Amino acid sequence: MAHFTNRAASVSERVPRKANAALRKHPLADARGSVCLLVAAIAALCSCWLCGEQLPPARVGVYVWSGQAPGQAPAAHGELTAAAGEQRRFGFGAMRIFLGGRYDYLHPLRSPERFAGVARPLTLARILALPRFKSLLERPELRTLWLTAYPVFDYGQGPDEIDLRRPVSEAEWRREYDQLYEAAAWLYANFGGRDKVVLISNHEADEKLLEILNAGGAPELAVGNVARDLEVRFRAVSDARRKFPAARLKVLSGAEISLWKLKLAPAPGGKWVKAGQGWNALEAVLPRLSFDFVSFSAWEIVAQADVPAALRAALDDIGQRTGPRVSQAGKAFFGESHVLIGEFGFAREWKLPAGAPGAGIDAFLNAVERGHVPYAVYWQLYDNTEGEVKGFGLVDGAGRITCSGVALFRRLRAAAPPAAQVSCATK
Repeated sequence: MAHFTNRAASVSERVPRKANAALRKHPLADARGSVCLLVAAIAALCSCWLCGEQLPPARVGVYVWSGQAPGQAPAAHGELTAAAGEQRRFGFGAMRIFLGGRYDYLHPLRSPERFAGVARPLTLARILALPRFKSLLERPELRTLWLTAYPVFDYGQGPDEIDLRRPVSEAEWRREYDQLYEAAAWLYANFGGRDKVVLISNHEADEKLLEILNAGGAPELAVGNVARDLEVRFRAVSDARRKFPAARLKVLSGAEISLWKLKLAPAPGGKWVKAGQGWNALEAVLPRLSFDFVSFSAWEIVAQADVPAALRAALDDIGQRTGPRVSQAGKAFFGESHVLIGEFGFAREWKLPAGAPGAGIDAFLNAVERGHVPYAVYWQLYDNTEGEVKGFGLVDGAGRITCSGVALFRRLRAAAPPAAQVSCATK
């Protein structure tokens, strides 16, 4: 894989909440006069003439997670099967999915029926071996599978994940290590001869810190547990990788964050919130770790007035601050650009200016195209099933392509989708 480079720029500190509140005003447009607008329009047009030839689909992905598949109830049956067809239609070369006990892609999130009939104890390796999961790895056009992996624990309410809101026993840490090691070894044993990439990460360490803090945990407990969790993950994958030195398959382990300029701080009344002052996982957790890559869930970027500049600044700053902690395997694979975009997206409920969401999406795809970031994953294929803001999907409930979907389709396919497949009013 080619090495990548980053470049810097400045940025402010606004962030939308994709699942909790509607974004009333989304300042993507930068009104600095007609001359600047004309220059930007010409630059964007020139970029689009080349994008179909230069954008590597293998490094552009879509998240599939508890979505409303067309013609089905929320989180209905067969989401991965439906997603496989959409992956072909759009031309994505990468996909990100959840791997753990809370969601089986056949029943709603946390359904009492999840993983019914699967042998116990339920483990990550047993989930991967299920046909609907294994078939993703067998698809030749899907070059990269990103697993948001959470080893399975059961505290009496069915398959779940490790509870980091209280002190964790050594037996629990060992169980987490064993499941991740077994899953990575299963990947190598079954697909070691394939020229594919499997990325394994957590989901937004800052959100996990916030969960622990607002459950009454002290900052020391929150930072200690999240750091230990990520350390165990990396060590398990690294140990499994060493057992398969001749494998063509690449299995890499990363740490995901969601806050860059924003911090965590206590508010009046004791609740922890996101604020301009305080601390975050980038500052308090990642310096304690080693990892193959860092994932940035880039919701802090999509609300910026100048998305390209903000994105480049974030990639550059996060890359410089975490570079010394990147493993040799990570350096060999990613080179100098080890910061991935684990999530970005635009909701139909947001009030976006003319040209959006295409302009915002182009900023992320241009970063991939130009080598500033090795992977970018759009949130998500189908609309959310939870939260006030749901309309992130590339495909709506009728199976038609949304405005965000049109923007991604054009870049990946170098052509517009058939008009009959589109719900977005475009010119």
